[in-house]
Parts: sequence; C-alpha cells; structure tokens
Amino acid sequence: MTARWIELGDPAWNEALAGLDHDVYHLAEWTEAEAGLVGGTGRAFSYQDGSAMVFLPLVFRPIPGTDLVDATSTFGYPGPLTNVEDADTVQTALGSLHRALLDAGAVSAFVRGHPLVGVGAEPLEPWGTVVQHGETVAIDVQQTEEEIWRWVKRDHRSDINRARREDMTARIDHDWDRVDDFLTVYRETMDRVHAAGTYFFPREYFLDLKERLGSRVQLWLVETGDGEVASAGLFTQVDGIVQFHLSGTADAHLRFSPSKLMIAEVWRSARELGQRVFHLGGGVGASDDSLFTFKSRFSNWRLPFHTWRVIVRPETYEELTNGESADDDFFPAYRRTLGAGEDVKEA
Repeated sequence: MTARWIELGDPAWNEALAGLDHDVYHLAEWTEAEAGLVGGTGRAFSYQDGSAMVFLPLVFRPIPGTDLVDATSTFGYPGPLTNVEDADTVQTALGSLHRALLDAGAVSAFVRGHPLVGVGAEPLEPWGTVVQHGETVAIDVQQTEEEIWRWVKRDHRSDINRARREDMTARIDHDWDRVDDFLTVYRETMDRVHAAGTYFFPREYFLDLKERLGSRVQLWLVETGDGEVASAGLFTQVDGIVQFHLSGTADAHLRFSPSKLMIAEVWRSARELGQRVFHLGGGVGASDDSLFTFKSRFSNWRLPFHTWRVIVRPETYEELTNGESADDDFFPAYRRTLGAGEDVKEA
C-alpha cells in the first residue's frame, strides 16, 4: 500500500488517472491553471493498494497572516475518485488522506464532489461534514437524437428553431480566433446578472486553459448571418464527459436566446463523437434558480451535488475562526474575514 502526494509536473499524476473514470477537473493541467488564479499550489493525493486506487486533486493556499495552509478544490467538480466499491478499502484510503493532510500542515480542506464519477457522499461522512446543495442537470448523449429531443421543453425547442430562422449558426472556433468576442459577450453577461467578482476571469486565464488543455477545451460560437457573435461558450471533453464551463450572450441578441442553439449543437456534436454524457451543471451554487431552470428544460436527468468539509486541526481551526459561526454556504469560516473562502452560493 502506498499513500502520497503527487506534485504538478510529475507524470504519475495523469498516469494514475488512466486507471480511473475521471473528468477535466482532475487533470494536472486544469489544477495548475486554477492554482495560479488563487496563488496556491496544486497537489494530488494518491492511494494505491494493489489495483485499488483513490485519487483527489487539491490546491493548497497560504492562510493570510499565518504560516499555515489549507486545501481546496478547483472550480468545478474535482471530487475524490476510486476504482473500487469495497467500503473498507475506501475508508482506509480516506484515513490515509486525513493523515496526509495533517502531515502537509493543512488546517482544513474543502472538496466539491463530482455528480457523475468517484466516491459518493456517504463514505465521506466519517471524515468530515457532507453538505447537500441541490441538483445538476445532464444529458445522456448515448441516446438517439429523437430520445434527446423528447426531453427538451417546447419553449426551448421553439427558441432554437427561431434562432435558426434568424440565420444564426453554431460552430467550434478551433483556433480561438474570436476569443475576444467571447470575452466581450461573457463579461456583458456577468455584468447583466451581477455576478460575483470571482467570475470575472482575466483574459490570460482563458488562453492558459487553451494552451494547457488543447482540444480538450472547445470555444463554441453562435454567429448571426452578418458574422456577429451572439453567444459563445467554453466546453470541455475528457474521458467521455462533456462539461459546460462558461458562456455568455450579447445584450443585443438576448431576445433570440442563441445560447439554446449552442447547447443543442454541443450535445449533437458530443453524440456524434461518441461521448457518454453532457453535464450542464446546476444553478449558482447548485441552487434552484433561473440558471438551473434554464438548464433543466434540456433534460430530465438530475444528479445530486455535495461538498465535503474536513477540519484537520480542530484546535487551530477554532482559534482562526475566533467565534465565527458555522455556515453551510461558506467554508472554512475563518476565511470569511481573512479572505478567499469558499462561498458555495458563488461556487
């Protein structure tokens, strides 16, 4: 049995993933890009006992004003992975993870679960607090087109057909020639919905993702007959899973709902490429909001989303919180005043 941290740049990271069902959020390239945004260091916990494996990527961040660190998930769903169902093996691995976090000097760890792959919520409960946040939406793209369309609500189908009648078309921008147009409509959208500051990513972040992930991240566009970008979005595809990362729609074209056409063409492309599932995600923080309603009208497949909060050093955590009360929507509590905590409503 071996339990260790794998550092970024070590080929063992993605070699371990070769034996596990995984997603883009588990890749070393994704973790490194996200770690750069928060000034942290990416590492992956790896447990192996014979052929049995458990794997979890994390970002370690310094705690302001101290010489301590804590660990957090990247943006998305990078929950722990495993290739075994044996409960005892998973519990042994999670115990090793707890000791590894302690040895790494971590005060706490915040982990976003993956709705489709990996360790479920129940095995995590002995080692921390599991919080259920709501549901996400997915499309089974192994169905026939007719079966998929059957679950798309009438208003969405109508808007998709109307966008086509307006001479709008969706395509992949393979060379990212129109990345600045994407940024324009994305930022317009974030302003329009009064998004949290954490959603205003710098231009360099998107280019970094493209450089690191290559064809595993796609820039989709919806263009008008005159060549204007009406809507655009970033989608990833790894190990049979297509993820809806970020998107935006130009204010001038909102009335035509061009993003619905984009999503329809993405699932059609995913199906043609033999992918397994198109995961649209949920509302903001997995809440039942307008974003969730928008996504839910594409499919009836719902998946639960949870987070896992681990207090590794209880006494130190208590000292840092300084009486700050626990909150299901924010962890760790001490970062409410120190900064850079995990507000799940904005996650």
